[in-house]
Amino acid sequence: MSKGSAAGTGRAAAALRNALEEEAARLFRQEEGAPWFVLHTRPRAEKQAARHCLQLGIRHYLPLRRSEPAGSGRRGQRRYHFEVPLFTGYMFAVCTRQHRYDLLQTDCLVRTIEVVDQEQLRGELYNIYLASELGAALTLYPLLKKGRWVRVISGPLAGLSGRISARKDEGFRLVLNVSILGSAVAVEVDMATVEAE
Repeated sequence: MSKGSAAGTGRAAAALRNALEEEAARLFRQEEGAPWFVLHTRPRAEKQAARHCLQLGIRHYLPLRRSEPAGSGRRGQRRYHFEVPLFTGYMFAVCTRQHRYDLLQTDCLVRTIEVVDQEQLRGELYNIYLASELGAALTLYPLLKKGRWVRVISGPLAGLSGRISARKDEGFRLVLNVSILGSAVAVEVDMATVEAE
C-alpha cells in the first residue's frame, strides 16, 4: 500500500470514528425530565419493541450482535447472518411517564426498570455502542467487579474504557460492564494498545 493510500485510509477511519462519536453523544445525551430506562421485553420481542419506540419517537438503543448459524456456508450453501440482541430480553430508552405507558400498551414489554445512576449507564452504553459500530466482535461475558481499569490508547477501539480480563485459554479481553443488568460484553485486545487508568 502506498503512503498516499494509507493516509487516505487513515483519514477515512478518523472521519468514521468522529461521526460515530458524535452520533453516540447525541444518542446518549441526558434530557431534563426524560431519564434512561431499561426496557425488559417479552421473549423475542426486542426488535418489535424497538420498532414501537421508533414509531412513538422515543430515543432508544437496542445493542445487536452478528450471528451466523452453524450450518451456514456448508456444502456449497450460501453464508448468511442476522442481527440478534446482545442482551436477550433487554433494550434501553429515554422515557417520560407517558412514553412508558404507551410502550407498556404495545404488549412488547414485561416492565420498565428505573436506572438510579444515569451517568454510569450512559457511559457503559456509549462504550458498547462505539465498540459495536467499529466492528468489534462482542461476546457476552460475566460482569467483572475486580480487575484493572484500562483505557484503549491505540487501534480502532481507542478511547474505550473497561476492565481487563486475562484467562489462560482466552488471552486478554476488554470487558465492558452493563452494571444494571449484571452482565457485560468482552472484546479481545492486544495489551500493547491499553494503559492503566
